[in-house]
Amino acid sequence: MFYLAGKISGFQLWNTIIAFYWYRKLLKIGMWVYSPHMASLFVSDTTGYEEWMARDFKIITDMCEGVVMLPNWERSPGAMRELELAKKWNLDIIYINKDIYRILKKNYVKK
Repeated sequence: MFYLAGKISGFQLWNTIIAFYWYRKLLKIGMWVYSPHMASLFVSDTTGYEEWMARDFKIITDMCEGVVMLPNWERSPGAMRELELAKKWNLDIIYINKDIYRILKKNYVKK
């Protein structure tokens, strides 16, 4: 499974739409993905930022073979922390760009 790392805070609905777009694209080519954007969309505001980060770190280290860095991930302190964790654990890291869908389809599609 791959973890979608990208900006959530700020324009949460817009950021979730972007994550959902890539979530669907990746599922269509056979990749299993987890989106924290969708997991947190309908949760009450009582969950603190660091609590979410701890949960996400556990998902990354216990369940994921890599992370997919969504567009504009550089604007997210959380995504930067998730990237550093992925590097520390030697997980696959994929950066979304204009050629990514073709590359992913070739390399990660389920056979």
